[in-house]
Amino acid sequence: MDDRKATVRLYPLSSATRKQHDLTPTGDVNARRSNLAETLNIATSVFLSNDEESFDDMVTHGLVPIADAVGIDRVCIYQDVHVDGKTRFLQIYRWCRLPDETLTAIPHLLPESEITDAWHAALMRGECVHLRQSEMNEDEWYYLHTSGLSSVYIVPIFMRHRYWGSIALQNTTNDCYFEDDCLDLLQSAARLFAFAYVRTEAETKAEELRNYNATLFESAPIGLAVFNEDCKIVDSNEAFLRMHGVDKQTLLEQFFHLLPDVQPDGRKSVDKAIDIMKRALAGEQMVIEWMHKSATGEFVPSELTLTSMVRDGKRYGLAYIYDLRYVKRLEADTKQHREKAAMTRVWERAYKDLRKKVDNLGINVDQPQVNPEGVPKE
Repeated sequence: MDDRKATVRLYPLSSATRKQHDLTPTGDVNARRSNLAETLNIATSVFLSNDEESFDDMVTHGLVPIADAVGIDRVCIYQDVHVDGKTRFLQIYRWCRLPDETLTAIPHLLPESEITDAWHAALMRGECVHLRQSEMNEDEWYYLHTSGLSSVYIVPIFMRHRYWGSIALQNTTNDCYFEDDCLDLLQSAARLFAFAYVRTEAETKAEELRNYNATLFESAPIGLAVFNEDCKIVDSNEAFLRMHGVDKQTLLEQFFHLLPDVQPDGRKSVDKAIDIMKRALAGEQMVIEWMHKSATGEFVPSELTLTSMVRDGKRYGLAYIYDLRYVKRLEADTKQHREKAAMTRVWERAYKDLRKKVDNLGINVDQPQVNPEGVPKE
């Protein structure tokens, strides 16, 4: 995040208000700043910790001290979205000191307005926006009033030198003036809050992706094994375990002992397995037939598809194993049916030839044969 501290007061302070703050005793200013710096240190410790608490809990522990110090009761996170060719503010997170059932659901798209257009232009330049109702005209007051706000301080957030969104520190009850001598600390607090949100979102998405991949891995109807650069099986799914009839620990520790001595082509299984693993790790993709053996000694014909991937800077091989036992049984059954059908055709041809010869002799085999005395012949 860039450290940008410029603040835009879109509406000038009244001379009475400016005079009031110019006369603030130096000791009070230093005490106020010291108090805010202390609360910022607390928030930093909370937001940068690796505790397993939820983001809402982190906000409660880290943001509430800052809210107390500067007098805010609502904090919102906004990101830009494009609707009908216009840039709009989308509220993606909101913290409120007290529950408020009248607020709109999140995410919430702010109404289109020239006011928000001006905010966006300032924020894109890296400038903060400071607004309070006592300094606004009727239209401006109405816009904030409909949002339930009396004052707001909006801080732009930049990620990798690109505008990411903004954090709005809001007061819904008082016409609050955020002191100039503390604005840099408020900006730091806002950016810290944004960092915590982005980190939490990234961790959540990473966990969802891990769960998604794990589901795909375990529920795949075909076997899947992962091996490392030492040609050692490091993971497998349930389908591959069922194929061998062993638990995962046994498979990982004794995989090569579970192979038959030789493959159908006569090569030793261990030698051939290491050879194809190394070829896959070198980037070759291949599809071959392979003979596995279960823990009960049953041979398991299969088709292997081997490839590789890079994870955490290391290359791993992937072996997709399709169990061909059912296919082989189908092939055997089909062969048997074909042989029976062929024999049936042979007997049909023999019968037709015999029937033709009998018909040529004038013998009606469909009628019983009798002797001259009318007794049926045996």
